[in-house]
Amino acid sequence: IGEVKIDGIDLRMVDLKNANTSYIMKEPVFFDNKSVYYNLKYVFKVKGEKLDKKTVMEKIKKVAEGFGIVDYLGKKIKKCNRFIKMLVSLARIELKKSQLIIIIQPLLLRYDLLFHFYAFLQAV
Repeated sequence: IGEVKIDGIDLRMVDLKNANTSYIMKEPVFFDNKSVYYNLKYVFKVKGEKLDKKTVMEKIKKVAEGFGIVDYLGKKIKKCNRFIKMLVSLARIELKKSQLIIIIQPLLLRYDLLFHFYAFLQAV
């Protein structure tokens, strides 16, 4: 059995539900009847960050630009195709600033999605 450590901490000793962890799943979970913008903004609510509207908008716009989803911010998530939904999912992870990202069934993710995510992280 191997070990996975973050900052010297053995992950077997960490409650991942309460850690700064994000998951990329085959079918990401969204508020389907809400906009892409709302789904991204929700990250700040979950994190408990109290930011003014302008700051939230700026952060979302920066990440949306990086992932090429600015044109979808006003669109309901249920109207987006799977590729855009995955980009929104990756954008949420970037907004959350997770220390650990767990990819469930990584072979189901398209290479171009992972490339987008990697390129964005390198630019930040």
